[in-house]
Amino acid sequence: MSNEMKKTDLSERGEPARPARLRLNGNTVLGIGVAVLAAGAYLLTFTFDRVPSALAQGMQPAAYPRFLLLVALGLAGLLVVKGLLERDDNAPNFQPPARLTVITALILVAAVIAMPNIGVIATMFAVCAAIPPLWGQRRWTIVAVYAVVFPMCIYGLFAGLLEVRFPVALIQTFF
Repeated sequence: MSNEMKKTDLSERGEPARPARLRLNGNTVLGIGVAVLAAGAYLLTFTFDRVPSALAQGMQPAAYPRFLLLVALGLAGLLVVKGLLERDDNAPNFQPPARLTVITALILVAAVIAMPNIGVIATMFAVCAAIPPLWGQRRWTIVAVYAVVFPMCIYGLFAGLLEVRFPVALIQTFF
């Protein structure tokens, strides 16, 4: 007998077997990131002011954001599970977002910044008029109808059905 210990658990190539590692792919990492952000935003909703029941019109200020954040948490959980169940070791590595995605995100950030000054409806109109042509829509009649009808439907849903009033914009104080 030699002084060398006999190797056990050899793979086909003669290498010692390694324990299986949990590989985090893009879906898992993205899902965890979205879940962390949504959970943090959900915690922030506990700082919202409560309206006394006698004065409340419709739902409390935190109800709708909490609903949306719970939906985001659920979808992020599905993304994490999907990522963990994927077994493709040859999956492509992370690629930076396409230029079109970055421009769209910048338009949406600009809309959030502009909204207090020009108002919710005007901001929705501008976004609805800007993004479809950016994505390649060249039927201008459809873009115009969408840019007018969609903000009006959103306003009708919130103001009429849910009895939620949009804040007055800075520009509206001059009229």
